[in-house]
Amino acid sequence: MDRLQCGNLAIISDDDKLVFELKTGGLRRAAIGGEDIPRLLDFLKHHQQALNTSRRSGFRLQLDELSRRDAARFSVAVEVDGEAMPLRPIDFSVSGLLVETYLELGGAGAEVKLQLSFDDQTVWVPAVVIRRQAQQGRCAFQFTPVWYQDAQCPSRELHSIFYRLESLWLDSCLQLQWARSA
Repeated sequence: MDRLQCGNLAIISDDDKLVFELKTGGLRRAAIGGEDIPRLLDFLKHHQQALNTSRRSGFRLQLDELSRRDAARFSVAVEVDGEAMPLRPIDFSVSGLLVETYLELGGAGAEVKLQLSFDDQTVWVPAVVIRRQAQQGRCAFQFTPVWYQDAQCPSRELHSIFYRLESLWLDSCLQLQWARSA
């Protein structure tokens, strides 16, 4: 029998079930059958992802600051039942994306596949829902392959799309700054 002790909680592997023992003013026990262990693991995985996704890194491009023509060159879709459903991107960084959508994409920790396209370049990126603001129709995602041993490692394609958009954004912002100062 394997045993994991975490403070006053013990988790014990007992044949085809997991037994939880809690010592608080006495001993309490609960068991989970083998058929429910995958659900427990999925719950723990989503919980851990939600805890780890609070890191925000990279500059966030406010896409509404691009010209309409430039913004139209960038599109985002989410895979739902094998189909790419369009989303309206609000801001974008090498680590994540904020979109406007009223699609039901799951709560924090839900895994999705996003399609990012800019001109002739397209990349599918696995992502995790970070937060969902249903009333505002907003959903924030963190790209899952971005982090490797606490280092930022976006794919080449994601990196390329971001920096092409950033160049357009900088040009747009510099044009605005020059226009205001003239």
